[in-house]
Parts: sequence; structure tokens; C-alpha cells
Amino acid sequence: MDIQTFFESFPQSYKIYLVVNEVIEALGPSTVQITKSQIRYTASHHFAYLWIPGRYQKGRVAPLVLSIPLPYVDETVDWKEVVEVRSAVFMHHKELWTSSDLDCHVVHTLRSAYSGEIHAR
Repeated sequence: MDIQTFFESFPQSYKIYLVVNEVIEALGPSTVQITKSQIRYTASHHFAYLWIPGRYQKGRVAPLVLSIPLPYVDETVDWKEVVEVRSAVFMHHKELWTSSDLDCHVVHTLRSAYSGEIHAR
């Protein structure tokens, strides 16, 4: 699947994606996999996922969600939800209503996830 198909019918989500993708590209080299349900970023490990809640949920939902797996619960960001998806892997979900929701704390957390920093905060 290509990026235009992924964001078809979701123009606001696409606008936010462009900013998130620019931030992620600035972290360093990574690969991108686009499926029907998500965009996954991988360096030496999976470090970020993007998905569109409007595909699956009714009502007022954020245009885009950034999900970051970490081996600890990060408390520096106002996460929508943090779920332990398996032993010592906590998926952090951040609703992105606008590109400004990608603040310096979220970018720092993305940088930590990208680099594979594993120490608890």
C-alpha cells in the first residue's frame, strides 16, 4: 500500500502525518512499512506506529495516533493510554489532534525509542 492510499479520505490525518514523518526522518535512517491499518517505523527495532482512529471508531476521534513502544512507562507526556502489551513492553498512545501535539516531550520520547534507550525514567 502507498501513502496516498493509506490517507485516502483522511486529509487532516495526512497533514499531521507530514509533520510527524519529518520529525522521524530527522532522527536518522529507518524503514517504513505501510499496511491497511498502520504505518510502522523500524530502525534496528520497531520504534513508532501511526494509525487513524476514524477507520475503526465512531464519534469524535483524533485524526491520528502515534504509538511508541517502550520498556518502561514514560510519564513525561500526557498519553491517551499506556498498555503493557507483553512483559516489559509498554505501548504509549498519543492522540494527535494537530501537529502541535507533537511537542518537545513527544519528540524526546521518539528519539529515545529510536535510539533504543532502555533505562527507566
